[in-house]
Amino acid sequence: MARLNATLSRLSGGNTGVLVTVLVTAALVTVIRLFSSLPVSWDLSIQLDVAHRLAQGLGLTNALTPQVDLNLSPISKPLIHFPPGLSLLVAAFLRLGASSAIALKTIYSITIIVGCIAWAVIASRCLVASVGIGKLFVAFNWVIAVILPLVYTPSWTIQGTNIFLWAGTPVVTLLLLFVPKSRFCLAATVLLGLMIELLLAFRYASAFLLVATFLVIAYRFFLKLNGFRWFKTSG
Repeated sequence: MARLNATLSRLSGGNTGVLVTVLVTAALVTVIRLFSSLPVSWDLSIQLDVAHRLAQGLGLTNALTPQVDLNLSPISKPLIHFPPGLSLLVAAFLRLGASSAIALKTIYSITIIVGCIAWAVIASRCLVASVGIGKLFVAFNWVIAVILPLVYTPSWTIQGTNIFLWAGTPVVTLLLLFVPKSRFCLAATVLLGLMIELLLAFRYASAFLLVATFLVIAYRFFLKLNGFRWFKTSG
């Protein structure tokens, strides 16, 4: 218990209450969604079709594009418009005998847990003090900690693969804050690169994280230092 408290305190910067509050609320949201219906958007239906065809040995293709003559079978096309990550994971579950619903709920639950832990760490560093209204101090930081997972957790399926970007962004942010903290850390940099590559397998928009990460690291370790030396030499 003492080790757990020390870990929570280290992650939250001493603001353990807010961290735990966000995690508890997020856990309740996840449990409720596990027992709720699972609506499927058009984008997700394409990726699920690809997963089923992949599990049947037909490769990363979908057959949801109709031909002009509706009496003919749909056209089989390779998966290009969407990254293959979600289809690959669902196909693995299908090969193990699980249904699409179980596969999606398992994948989304793990994603929510990872994302909420990372967002809770960030929130605990930001929601530190109560807000003073005259002589009255209102614990708005606790109120925000309670409602944050309720309003800030994206839909599992309606918003497609946005949930992976939602969960990965705070993880990348925390790693990016750790890498340039004092000196170049190869292990954290490699982990950061692997995390961004993993996100790209689920969401092409994750490329902006790759660009932002490159700019931050380049400025911290190379451009800033070289620029300083250049100006000093020129002067």
